[in-house]
Amino acid sequence: MGSGEPLFEGTHFGIAAAFNADTQALVLAPAFGPILAAIGLAYEHNGNGLAPPIVTDKDAAAVILSAAYMIVNSRQIGLAMGPEVDLTSTLAPGSAFDNNDLKLGWAFWYAPWKAPIAIGSAALIDFAFNKGQSAVIKLVTPSVRIVFGFK
Repeated sequence: MGSGEPLFEGTHFGIAAAFNADTQALVLAPAFGPILAAIGLAYEHNGNGLAPPIVTDKDAAAVILSAAYMIVNSRQIGLAMGPEVDLTSTLAPGSAFDNNDLKLGWAFWYAPWKAPIAIGSAALIDFAFNKGQSAVIKLVTPSVRIVFGFK
């Protein structure tokens, strides 16, 4: 690739994993030029029961939707970054879509090598909307993301 080409270009798909204290998730991550998207599933099983206040249930699952637009998108420096919006909604325990997190922030992707692997992170503000409770706003510790991309 030439020096003026974008880090993300064309239409391709990726398999991604995100790891942080908040959520472990696997997603399918299509990209359409500088627009990145993701849809995935977060899942947790705890044989001892989930953290309070839900200690009797042992399984939790959530759906994840994400979109980002890479304003900076340079293969030359191996960097892409731009605004991102994420929506996470619970599927279980309890009723589906009772607990929703809307995260807004800035995504960073780094891939200075020829391998189709990118490492990323994001600085996010989390707006939590849980049924029957007041909204909660907090800064989220940036996650580490790894994406393997293919066409």
